[in-house]
Amino acid sequence: MPDACPEKGFDAAALKSLPKHAGRKVVYADGCTLSPTRLQKEKITFKQIPYQVKVRQQSPAP
Repeated sequence: MPDACPEKGFDAAALKSLPKHAGRKVVYADGCTLSPTRLQKEKITFKQIPYQVKVRQQSPAP
């Protein structure tokens, strides 16, 4: 599936690019320009990706 959430976040264009699905959907993105009413109508739960996600670096094996 192509990236449905470009740099600008989840918007109407990204919504149109999602595959058809009758049930609830969970979307993770940097931001969302759709209203809470629209998200509810489309059965979408939006989760914002935290900006402070840290990547753990593992120590090299001895």
